[in-house]
Amino acid sequence: MGHLDFLGKTYIIFIRFVEKLVLQLMYYVYVLQSKKDNTTYIGFTEDLRKRLLEHNACKTKSIVHKLPMKLIYYESYLTKFLARKREIELKNNNSKKEELFKRIFTPLSSNG
Repeated sequence: MGHLDFLGKTYIIFIRFVEKLVLQLMYYVYVLQSKKDNTTYIGFTEDLRKRLLEHNACKTKSIVHKLPMKLIYYESYLTKFLARKREIELKNNNSKKEELFKRIFTPLSSNG
């Protein structure tokens, strides 16, 4: 039993390591919303948690006056190129941004 218990703990530690490694290899496009005036901010990052903390710690000058911000949406990508491409698409293409915001802000009950 002691040997099996050790293998179980080792397996759990290994799974957590793999999960962390996979998360570190992801890139994210995210949408923040100001708790102050409900405006939104779109960005991309390798570390979603860290980036949200940075935003709320006044490290992004363009949104300091809108703090605090909350994460309302994110998408995951396997490459930095694809994440950056999507961020630029959302920032520069109003129809793509409107399409996304409609999905984010429309209640599920009215999606027909």
